[in-house]
Amino acid sequence: MSLPRFSVNQSLFVNLVSIIVVITGVIVLFGMNREVFPNVTFDRVSVTTLYAGATPLDVEKLITVPIEKELREVDGIKEINSTSATSVSLIDIKMDPNDPDKDKIVRDIQSAVDKVKDLPKDVDDPVVSEITSKRYPIIEVSLSGDMSEHKLQYYADTLSDELEDLKGVSRVTKSGYRDSEMQILVDPEKLAECYVSIDEIESALASRNISLPAGTIDTETTEYSIRTTGEFSTPEEIEEVIIRANDSGNWLKIKDVGRVVDTFKDEDVITKTLGTRSINLIIMKKESGDAITIVDKVHEVCNGFLSRIEDELKVSYVNDYAFFARRRLNVLRNNAWFGLILVVGIMLLFLEKRVAILTVLGIPISFFTAFVVMEALGVTINLISMFGLVVVLGMLVDDGIIVAENVYRYMEEGVPPRKAAVKGSEEVMGAVITAVFTTIASFSPLLFMSGIIGKFIRNIPIVVIIALIASLAEALIILPSHLADFVRIKKDKFGKPIKLSKDMPWFKNLLSAYTKTVRFAVRHKYRVLVGFTLVLILCGVLSVRVLKFILFPSAGVNYLFVRAEAPIGTPLEKTNELIAPVEDIVAALPKDELDTYVTTVGKIEESRQDPFSGQSSNLAQITVYLTQAQDRKRDVDKIREDLREKTKHIKGFDELRFEKPQTGPPVGKAVEAKIRGENFEVLDEISKDYMGYLSGIEGTTDVTWDHKPGKEEIRVKVDNNKAVMAGLSIGQIAKTVRAVFEGGIATTIKPVKAEEETDVTVRFIKDKTHDISVFNDILIQNKFGNLIPLEKIAVIEKVPGTTNIHHLDGKRVVTTSCSVDH
Repeated sequence: MSLPRFSVNQSLFVNLVSIIVVITGVIVLFGMNREVFPNVTFDRVSVTTLYAGATPLDVEKLITVPIEKELREVDGIKEINSTSATSVSLIDIKMDPNDPDKDKIVRDIQSAVDKVKDLPKDVDDPVVSEITSKRYPIIEVSLSGDMSEHKLQYYADTLSDELEDLKGVSRVTKSGYRDSEMQILVDPEKLAECYVSIDEIESALASRNISLPAGTIDTETTEYSIRTTGEFSTPEEIEEVIIRANDSGNWLKIKDVGRVVDTFKDEDVITKTLGTRSINLIIMKKESGDAITIVDKVHEVCNGFLSRIEDELKVSYVNDYAFFARRRLNVLRNNAWFGLILVVGIMLLFLEKRVAILTVLGIPISFFTAFVVMEALGVTINLISMFGLVVVLGMLVDDGIIVAENVYRYMEEGVPPRKAAVKGSEEVMGAVITAVFTTIASFSPLLFMSGIIGKFIRNIPIVVIIALIASLAEALIILPSHLADFVRIKKDKFGKPIKLSKDMPWFKNLLSAYTKTVRFAVRHKYRVLVGFTLVLILCGVLSVRVLKFILFPSAGVNYLFVRAEAPIGTPLEKTNELIAPVEDIVAALPKDELDTYVTTVGKIEESRQDPFSGQSSNLAQITVYLTQAQDRKRDVDKIREDLREKTKHIKGFDELRFEKPQTGPPVGKAVEAKIRGENFEVLDEISKDYMGYLSGIEGTTDVTWDHKPGKEEIRVKVDNNKAVMAGLSIGQIAKTVRAVFEGGIATTIKPVKAEEETDVTVRFIKDKTHDISVFNDILIQNKFGNLIPLEKIAVIEKVPGTTNIHHLDGKRVVTTSCSVDH
């Protein structure tokens, strides 16, 4: 028994199935998560290791290379990329996408990292994490205003706690938020006068800041806990700490050699919004969270928070990824309504109205079936899957139209409805199945694409195939039953069908014109064949020569980057001053074009998840967020060129680039060339030649490379023989020198929340550390308690430095890249 015959004979069952499909589809649709991207794994693992104050060369030698050696023994690794930057080592590991057990590879990577035992003592433990799209930021809430940093942090902490309580939010991270720090700024002249060292001060602080439980004591009526406590809580208490005392009642206190400042850790990145210092709250969603719902709740919480405070706190929303999901949903909804109206209108012109309506019912039934299957397969509503639904929307009624028209033709000829439904459907069933499966075959190759792009766009063929199979089932099972039950031909008293579209004058004229065209084509078949062949060849030539291939077009992108690089060695505050005129030009954009802008001084990054972002005091980036395309007259390219022209007069930067973000999955720049080797001089020479070649190609913009000269380094070259004779080790010397500039952590103050520990550091007053002569004032205490001047045991020399050092599979690599003007 054929499917059409079964559906006609079991019409009650078919109608029941139709209702169940619609109800289930509606329930599933409203319960499905709406996300920005599909949940995919990038087959990547990152290893991050912090080493405060270390130069890129030290990070490379002491951290990156030892970890890379252990990683080489791990099976299933395709490629290892690493960056050794100031104070941090970043290793990006690409796993073999064909390996069936990715979890084992991640475990092996963790084990390999744990085997590295010769890392410096003051290095933070390496953090191994797998990079996936399951938990990603969906929006950033930027807080700014004319207020103290302490108050801004208070508001950020309070709002962050409220946002973390939202359902679906996994965590809220802060950008531009500096940890508090108690800094003991000592005067080197007073240290020498009192004959005291930084080590002695640190020891005094550590022995004083103690809270230690001592058990319990039981009395006849009560039990008491015993605790010995001497914890710090205020700067005044720290200033009163006794460094040294004698039996005559004389003592030396912290306040005698320096002062205590309740401040923040030194900043290496400045974050601003709308030109004002800001703290950005980055909201991360859980895998089970609905992106659009979470963003709506974030807006509600922020609006409620603003209504309760008195200060003029500015709240800006940036990187709202849920906007794209919302916009794609609106496109799908609008296309669905427009397509529905268009299809119904056209079908009512050619078919009887009941036939048209029953055929159009195939669209919602197919969609609801697709949603049910998508939920079963774990496919969410995201930008990619919705694109598939938009693509397939116009195909869902094609097979239904063929079946309905053929069934109606038999009804017009007088065949009984049930028999006409069976005969008409069976007659075209083979053609309909063939047509649907040829379309499925054209989308199927996308299922087998590899790499990150393949993982992202795999949802498109899955959704298209599901929807097409659902429409085919509807056309061959549900539609014949409905046509047999609900369609009747109206006839006149002579038994002739009435009110047929084919009897209308306009239809007869259309049919006549079409008939003449077909007859002409048949009579001149060779001319027609040659003509169509020439047109096909012309189209092929145009597609190769004229049409541009852009896999992920930038249409709809509503932000751009302004990236600046000042001369190497430019201090952070100076870079902040240099970028201010550029901010003023950005701020002067028309209100119908500019939404907001975020400035990051000291760092350049493609996104928050960019593992190889550039970080140096001479770098700055302005992310310019524009209004929606329909609300402004100029597109991103015109605004970008306008900004480029207006900033030509600005001095102080070696490079000032204006770049559009990369659309689609994260696969890097449009053009990248990696040159591997060990000698940076050779690599740099080749890179510069290649940059010159790229600059000469029409359409390339913003040609750059990632190995620019670094700021000069001052090296303390210790004479080991003199150090041993003075009773000092190189470790002691390095620790003291680091404390002078970076600050040595003597102890910590632990408030109620353990994660908010405040470091108590000892360092020279900052006025002294701005002069290179400060090395003459550094005294180091040896094991006999004597203070040895640094200049007696070491030589201070200046050497050329480097910025970030990149590796590819263990070898140094320099990457040249450029953008392409589409």
